[in-house]
This record gives sequence, C-alpha cells and structure tokens, in this order.
Amino acid sequence: MVLGTLPAQLLSFEGRYAFKNERKEDKMNAAGGLTEEYTYFTFNKHDLSRGKLIGYIERLLVLILTFYSAYPAIGFIVTAKSIARFKQMDDRNWAEYFLLGTLTSMFVGIALGLLLREVLL
Repeated sequence: MVLGTLPAQLLSFEGRYAFKNERKEDKMNAAGGLTEEYTYFTFNKHDLSRGKLIGYIERLLVLILTFYSAYPAIGFIVTAKSIARFKQMDDRNWAEYFLLGTLTSMFVGIALGLLLREVLL
C-alpha cells in the first residue's frame, strides 16, 4: 500500500486532444474570424496499468538504492525517465503531471529507504 500510486483523481490525465474550428466572417477582413478550440483529457486503462507497474518498480528500486546509499543510481533513474519522455515535455500540462508524479515517487522511495535503513541498521 505504501509503495502504491497516487489518488485516482491525479491519474486521470494520460493524453490531450485539441480540436480547432476556424471560420472567416467575410473575405475582406482577413484578421477577423471565429476560432473555437476544444480540449479533452483522456486516459487508457491499459496504459494506466503499465504506468502503475513502472511506478511500483521505480519506487522499489529507489527504496533499495537509498538503503545502500547509492544516490547517483537514483539520479540515473530520473535521467532515464526524462530522456524517455523528452518529446512530451513540450506540453506544459503533461510536464507538470510528469514532474509531480516523479518527485512524489522519489520522495516516497527515498523516505522509505532511509526509514528502513534506520530500523534495520
């Protein structure tokens, strides 16, 4: 349970779709027109289960690496995640979601690793 994921309301963002509708009122006024944009946030349960598994493995690795004081290896995990998701970082909403999840996951893993080290050693 402690290594689990964030609450369900934080898991509801997986993708973003934007639809744009542009209409010119008259041909003489090129700048004037009507623009509507609709944005939808969706998630895929299959992708969610893969992300959940990755989160469990990530927190377990961070816990173990913290126990053995292998902090550079934790930095490597964060770097590898960032490189894998580099193209998606252009979307500000997704980047904030990614950072929130990664920082929370790292905090939980490191805190549990330090606690485990204090209890066992």
